[in-house]
Amino acid sequence: MACAAMTYSRRFDELGDPTIDEVIPLHNEQPFVFTCTEDPQNVQSRFMRWLEESIDLGLERWHISQK
Repeated sequence: MACAAMTYSRRFDELGDPTIDEVIPLHNEQPFVFTCTEDPQNVQSRFMRWLEESIDLGLERWHISQK
């Protein structure tokens, strides 16, 4: 299984309907990958580090876009 962290821009078309623009992965590396044969505690520990990094990267990208 895998998880990918991404960010996207949302804009509104001429009718006011939202559309998703430019989906960008937050990580330059591969997504978070795990298998059912791994120790669940190890997966959880790795995932929490990956998730925190993903949130930091997302907030950084959002902050830059607000300037």
